[in-house]
Amino acid sequence: MTALVLLVCIPLVVGAVAVVTVRDLLSAILIEGVVSLSAAVLFLLLGALDVAITQAVVGCGLTTAVFLYSWRRLPEKAREVTHE
Repeated sequence: MTALVLLVCIPLVVGAVAVVTVRDLLSAILIEGVVSLSAAVLFLLLGALDVAITQAVVGCGLTTAVFLYSWRRLPEKAREVTHE
């Protein structure tokens, strides 16, 4: 069980680092969805079924959908992220 939990934690950590370092907003939004889904799986493995369902629906589904809708409404120039 511990090895399985640690295996699920790997996408959480890698995804969290990737979200703040990736240069493309769309990629960051999609990675955030994967991180939220990984958190839902982790809650499921830990036995918190109600929290896992809520995380999957709100964290992965709704939040990602709102981010994608907001990203889509941005002007084309604003979608491009420039880091200096």
